[in-house]
Amino acid sequence: MTYVVLSMIVIVAVAAVVVVYAAYPHRDREIPVIPWLGGAMRRAKDAVTVVEPDGTHDHDAHLAASLSDGRKRRSRSR
Repeated sequence: MTYVVLSMIVIVAVAAVVVVYAAYPHRDREIPVIPWLGGAMRRAKDAVTVVEPDGTHDHDAHLAASLSDGRKRRSRSR
């Protein structure tokens, strides 16, 4: 029972951090009550490598090609 309660507390804490990040530092705003947390989140954001989409890849074409790999499917009628 204690494990479940501690797990739920950790889950809620992580969710709160995500919501605070999405509401303030992600939009380049300061967190009003705890500005040191916003600074830490901003430094973490700058330290993480992000892959930006370049628009040259057509994911729908890749998906269609992977789904139709040239093999004919057997019919299931008997």
